[in-house]
Amino acid sequence: MTHERELERQVRQSRKMEAIGTLAGGIAHDFNNILGAIIGYTEMSLENVPIGSYLHNNLKQILKASSRAANLVSQILAFSRSKKQEKKPIQISLIIKEVLKMLRSTIPSSIDIRQSIEGADVYVMTEPTEIHQILINLCTNAAQAIGNESGVVEVSTEMVEVDRAEQSMVIPSKDLKSGSYYHIQVKDNGEGMEEWVQERIFDPFFTTKRVGQGTGLGLSMVHGIVKEHEGDIYVVSEKGKGTQMHVLLPLAEQTLSEERKKIPKIKGGKGRILVVDDEESLVLVQKEMLESLGYEVVAETSSPDALLLFQRAPQFDLVITDQIMPNVNGIKLAEEILRINPSIPIILTTGYTDSLTEEEVMSRGIRKLIYKPIRKRDLAINVCDLLEK
Repeated sequence: MTHERELERQVRQSRKMEAIGTLAGGIAHDFNNILGAIIGYTEMSLENVPIGSYLHNNLKQILKASSRAANLVSQILAFSRSKKQEKKPIQISLIIKEVLKMLRSTIPSSIDIRQSIEGADVYVMTEPTEIHQILINLCTNAAQAIGNESGVVEVSTEMVEVDRAEQSMVIPSKDLKSGSYYHIQVKDNGEGMEEWVQERIFDPFFTTKRVGQGTGLGLSMVHGIVKEHEGDIYVVSEKGKGTQMHVLLPLAEQTLSEERKKIPKIKGGKGRILVVDDEESLVLVQKEMLESLGYEVVAETSSPDALLLFQRAPQFDLVITDQIMPNVNGIKLAEEILRINPSIPIILTTGYTDSLTEEEVMSRGIRKLIYKPIRKRDLAINVCDLLEK
């Protein structure tokens, strides 16, 4: 395949991914609405059954499964998004474990995937998509190196310290700054690489695979992601003795215990709230959640009706509105409401939007942006925060 034909194929693939991203966004919106109702009513039910009872345990399993489904939707969206997301401290061990679960269904059953994932209390400044891309590329390459034979792919992690002053380094890199790093190792017992191949594996378009089986861009992309994180990636391999791929990413200055300290307790309050969502099940569960916290709630499934209600009787302390609705979307509704009462706090909720950033939403006068499915804790904290100001 010529270089020009390969570029043409990449353009077609890029356009296909854009279409998939648009489709994924629409599916995510509907799916998150469904999950929102399931999660919301399950949480409310858990509060009204005896702890440890048969029903309580069953409801906990429903909540656990629904939360996993919501996480999968989030991962699908992460893959399909065209825009880069803002980096933030991520509990990386959880992302790696989730990726390995997903990979199990795509890697031949003759290949055993073993894992030893450390660092449950450490964070890396990154975005989940990039960790997905790193792991999927490295593990897929490892599996392809084994081929149709039985074999083992081992994924292990550890924390390492790099001290330039004392040259106490456990890795052969000259590019890393002193500090703490998360070390990811992907090891296979495949065919291994010759030395000349190892020297070129991170070059764009370099591949040893047959025509149509690879573009030679996977490891080049991984290399770019790692370097962007100010980390390092290197290979240890010998022909006939397998391959080890090593990735080092700097740790964020945050621990799990510190993160947990930031989580405030759920508390209720007083105030009159207008909730707007075209999904009846969602608007009803949000109404029930807020009323259980002590608030007075008026629920509307029509944004034009909600606007008419506010125009006639604007005695509300807070408005919560969905973004994607027929006739009048959430941002337009918020702008009309703010014309009537510029000081009223508004929360915008959404199952998915790739065209809006939190900064843009705030610039319209909206105080908060919450992604669906909405948990009672998140709703309570955000409402309380706005009404106490």
